[in-house]
Amino acid sequence: MSADITGVSSSTAEQTTGQIKTLGRAEAFHARALIVDGHDDNLLLMEYALEALGLSFMSATCSHEAIQLAGQHQFSLVLLNVSLFGRTGISVLKHLRKQRRYRTTPIIAVTAMAFPKDRTRLLAAGFSDCLIKPYTLDDLDSLIHQYAPETP
Repeated sequence: MSADITGVSSSTAEQTTGQIKTLGRAEAFHARALIVDGHDDNLLLMEYALEALGLSFMSATCSHEAIQLAGQHQFSLVLLNVSLFGRTGISVLKHLRKQRRYRTTPIIAVTAMAFPKDRTRLLAAGFSDCLIKPYTLDDLDSLIHQYAPETP
């Protein structure tokens, strides 16, 4: 599982924003993730990857939607693109961290900023970890296993 997961045509994207994805097979994790990305291609790619890994999720395409979904649902993991339209991912992170239920929830920065100083800045802002684009399925799988509880 070491193929890069980059480049999926948005013409094949289905509208999944704000809907809980129910998997057709047994879920591997006892967790639900919120994924936030303003680019349809990136969002679709993350959705496919999480389905393949057995993690249920909801998705949002903008900061407003992410904040709304986080207020309505409890997520055990958040995968948040740092570069969003409107508010930045850091702004969304700070908003979530103010809520009691998200103070200790793992919130992962998904970013193309790969310099060590960028990672340091994101961790200092309050992200739990970083997933650097382009990432592999192995990278995502490792992160999910680290932060999402597996089904007993």
